[in-house]
Amino acid sequence: MAELALAASIITVIQLSANVAILGYQYIEKVKRSKKEITALIEELNSLHEVLKILRDHIREHPDSLTNAVQTLGGEDGPVQGCNQDLNILREILELKKGLKGLIERLKWPIREGEVDVIKRRIERHKSLFLLALAVDRMSTSARTDSGLALGRRTDIQHRDLQTQRGTTYKGQKSFIQLWVFEVH
Repeated sequence: MAELALAASIITVIQLSANVAILGYQYIEKVKRSKKEITALIEELNSLHEVLKILRDHIREHPDSLTNAVQTLGGEDGPVQGCNQDLNILREILELKKGLKGLIERLKWPIREGEVDVIKRRIERHKSLFLLALAVDRMSTSARTDSGLALGRRTDIQHRDLQTQRGTTYKGQKSFIQLWVFEVH
């Protein structure tokens, strides 16, 4: 059941990251001065968005075999919740205000120089945690698969050895019967 809550939380953050990226694109169209900063921030948001989709798909495909690394992402005060909070703050900063004050604010980039780097680093840190948890989970899944394959190979070898023994026994019995039949006649 915790897997469903984690998947739902990740879906919420996926949608939020897309919304924040859209807000950033709106500034690219209206603000000329900070286009490079805005573009860098949007690229980081898009990258986070893709990592979250991969993580969501992994959770959907392997709900019963998630490691603690992935399960703790959704815990209280965990990385998913922290990422959600950071993106909500960024969304509030980027949302276009209404009225005369909003008109003036739309003409300028609302984030001071240097703050974009801080925001990008926070997004990168969240993304790194998600990728690390995903890597740990996939390695664990791979190890379980490898041990299952090794067991399957051992079973195949034992089966083949048994077939060989049966074939040898059958040939020996056939020769014995043929000798016996020819001796009788």
